[in-house]
Amino acid sequence: MPILNSEIRSYNIIFTGKKERLIQSLQENNLTQYIFLNDLLMVLYVESNFNENIFNNINQIVWWERSYAMSSLINITNNLLQGVPVRQATDMAYMGNNLYNSLEGRGTVIAIIDSGIDYLNQDFLNEDGSSKILYLWDQESNYKSPPEGMLFGSEFTRDEINEAISNNNGDLSRDEIGTGTVTASIAVSQGKNNINYKGIAPKAELIVVKLRSYISLFKEGRINYQNTDFLVAISYIIKKFKEINRPIILNFTVGTTSGRDISQALLNTFSQIPGITEISINPYIGTILIKYEEETIQPMLIIGIILKVLGLEDEAHSENKSLVTKESIDILDSLSHTIYEKTNGILDLKSSVMLLLGTYAVYDIKTRPGVRPAGITCLWWLYGLINRPN
Repeated sequence: MPILNSEIRSYNIIFTGKKERLIQSLQENNLTQYIFLNDLLMVLYVESNFNENIFNNINQIVWWERSYAMSSLINITNNLLQGVPVRQATDMAYMGNNLYNSLEGRGTVIAIIDSGIDYLNQDFLNEDGSSKILYLWDQESNYKSPPEGMLFGSEFTRDEINEAISNNNGDLSRDEIGTGTVTASIAVSQGKNNINYKGIAPKAELIVVKLRSYISLFKEGRINYQNTDFLVAISYIIKKFKEINRPIILNFTVGTTSGRDISQALLNTFSQIPGITEISINPYIGTILIKYEEETIQPMLIIGIILKVLGLEDEAHSENKSLVTKESIDILDSLSHTIYEKTNGILDLKSSVMLLLGTYAVYDIKTRPGVRPAGITCLWWLYGLINRPN
């Protein structure tokens, strides 16, 4: 059921220092409902009558803002006359009919953060009748315990979902809105209900988060989501990604403000941090100018905040590659995936080249005993491939 806007409040918080000291300060102010997203960001849940002046008593908090509304980017319309199947719209129909590849998403996990999923729908079942869903976190459910480190909702594993499917039990979690189910269908539908609506990656698996819904958050009678719950959902997905250690795609079908509003949000964010005296954004050249007091705030903290807020911390540490290099890597990855699919996981591009080089090296050494360099060179290349990280 949607939560009334007046029932709960939540905040995005940027902090500095050790978590242990911050936790102590929070507890001293009777703030106990919080979730750490990383070493810099956290979300805090409080009662509706919370006094924001309390934040001034906690030195570790350098910035905070009240959670804002988010909405689904999908508009469900029945009997759409001008509709086009997703595989046709994305040219995946051609890819799917190509005899030289079978790019169906096998081995990949797609994370859906939206209104939930109809897990009984046969398009989300494998050929053996088991669910494609590895994990389902329903943030609104009190059916069982929440995921580790979270404060609300119920987490269901594939085994629990399979048991519910075998009993035709749809009570674990329901998608009352429908946008989450539509999103999952676009991604991984098997096309059992209608072959024209087969998904982009029908062999991929799912991790699903059903967001808590709120009514009258910013418009009377309208159902929306909170960005704090959304950030917590992303944190949950990242933890699962680390656990299963498989390629994962994070789908965004829930959005918020325009680029202009984002610029204003950044201005509001940094202008409230102690030690920052001036901030301006130039959208034409894509720059942020920040003036600050060196004795009050360290420049690395400002850089860290910018990278975290804009989600660029990974790019900051990544190695720069030329366009030709990136395209070459993409082509080789596609070729490797095709070999992997065609050999049922026995070979990939690297192992295929290793096998060819090894075979040729042995043949060359045996047939041309007086001429060593070519065969020895192949063995050296083989050794290099074996020891080269992927």
